[in-house]
Formats: sequence, structure tokens, C-alpha cells
Amino acid sequence: MQEPILHHYWGSPYAEKIRLLFGYKNLVWRSCEIPVTPPRSNLARVLGGFRRTPVLQLGADFICDTRLIAEVIDDLKPESSLKSKQNETLSQLISHWAEPRVFALVGPVRFRSAEDVDGVFDGQVSVDQFRSDRIPFMHPVYDAERFSKLNASSWDHLRFYMDALEGLLSAESNFIGGDKPAFGDFSAYHNVWWLRVPPAQIEFLSNYPAVADWADRMKAFGHGKYSSIGDDDALATAVAAKSDGQIYSPSWEQQPDRRMGREVEIVADDYGKVPVEGTIVAMSGRHVTIERSADGIGTVRVHFPRVGYEIVTTSSSKSRVTQAFA
Repeated sequence: MQEPILHHYWGSPYAEKIRLLFGYKNLVWRSCEIPVTPPRSNLARVLGGFRRTPVLQLGADFICDTRLIAEVIDDLKPESSLKSKQNETLSQLISHWAEPRVFALVGPVRFRSAEDVDGVFDGQVSVDQFRSDRIPFMHPVYDAERFSKLNASSWDHLRFYMDALEGLLSAESNFIGGDKPAFGDFSAYHNVWWLRVPPAQIEFLSNYPAVADWADRMKAFGHGKYSSIGDDDALATAVAAKSDGQIYSPSWEQQPDRRMGREVEIVADDYGKVPVEGTIVAMSGRHVTIERSADGIGTVRVHFPRVGYEIVTTSSSKSRVTQAFA
């Protein structure tokens, strides 16, 4: 198996979720740092217009969306698995609340001034650059033009979210899943991490002592063992892996589907709705995989979760039938 490569930037809360998973699993990985805002030309060669990050690379396979990336990482090292029948449902509910509903509403709380942007991204991007990039990207999850007017309602939702976490973590449990962390812990944590990054919301966070103790336990997992890799070298590993025949095979049971082998577009169903074109080569109850041609690389495989994405099937007449994943 190829050494995992994470395409990410350090100020991303979603990337922090995956970095902590590497730490929890004690995995060795490569860090391919990308800009906070596009252009990200090399990654775009693989993914087309899709720009949600982070993206996990395993040779010539690229796994998108942290909900799927988390499951792949759990499969790469099944010791200390995050799966259990007791917490699977709770983890799913938390994941689809925290990502992206709470994440979107943290924005008006997190970015209220130029200092907030500098604090999170270490001056890598200006307020104007950040806003002009994220406003169209996040549409229609929220109206970024109305940040200041949304601030009060964002605080209301965030308090409700934190109250729920405080209740779950006040029952003498170290983690949301019990004595050991579950997928839901990592999904819930990344929004809390964002509020703890300087300039931290210290006064607000002080109202949630159980969440604070849990967040410290999560942070203690660290990021595992990693080294840096440039994006040119990262894509070179895709070429090498393809010629070596090393292909990542998801462990989920394959399901027959009439769309197998068809040309499709995969598009997110909430925000960042730029389709990725390819041919479906694998499907299960958890994921869908397409093959596509990447300039200068050749054929790559891109994996998406079933939930949260749509298949747009194309025909020679260019008619389209959109079918939401169940």
C-alpha cells in the first residue's frame, strides 16, 4: 500500500480532523500543503473543478470528503477501530449535523475581523481574498454577504451544538463513543478546534468544561509521523503506483448498479457544486468510485461517499437525470 498523502492546509478544521485521525492510528503519512485559496493547479488536474479539501491520496487513488477519508483511514489500520454497533448511529447523526451545518455557521463567529483571518491562516490570505473566494463557494449553505446579520443566529445554533456536546460528555465518558473515540468524536471536534485557534473564543468556551477536557484529550492524539512532499512529487507517486499496479480497493461490499460503467458527473448536494466527470467503476452502500483522465498522469480513480453527493448521468443526447444518493 502506498504511503498516505494528505493534500491540505494547516488552518483547515476539516484537515485537522484527518490529521488527528493519523495521530490516533499512529500512522506514517506525507503532508502535501496546498494554498488556502485556489489556484491549486496540480490537484485540479486530478479533480477537475472539485475543490473541497483535504483530499487523501493513496497512489493513483484520491479519496474525497473527510467522512469517507475517515473510514478509509480506519480500514488502513483496523487496530483501535472507530467502528462499533453501540455508537455508529450517534456518529452518523453527529457527522451530518457538524458537517457542514455547524461548520457553515461557525464562519460568522470565527471571522469577524481581519485579525481573525490572520490568526487562523497566519497571514497567508487577506480578508478580501478569503471572502471573495468563499462567498460563491459556500453558496447556498449560507449567505456570506450577510455575515454581520447572521452573527446572532449563528451564536444561537453554536450554543445549542455545544450544549449537546456538553451533555454527551458530562456522563462520565472520556469520549462521545464511550471509553474510546468513535467517528463522531472526530466529526464533532473540528468545529471546537476552530474556536480554540487564536484568537480563541475563550469566554464562550469556558461555559463548557466537559467539552474542554474532551478537546484536550482529542488534541493529545497529535498528528502521527509525517514528512512534507511537494505537489509535483505527490502526483509522481500516482504515475508510479499506476505502473506498479498498486490500486486501492475499498473494503466495502460491492453492489450491482445499472449505472456501473456509465459516464457521470459527481456533484456535492450542499455547497461547492462543481461536478467531477468520470466513469463509475465501483459502488457500495458507502461509496462510489469513478475513473477519469488526469493531464500528464493518466487514469486516476476518485472516491466519494454515497451520502451528500449526487450522480448526474449523461447520455449522447446530453440529457441529464439527477439522482440523489440514498
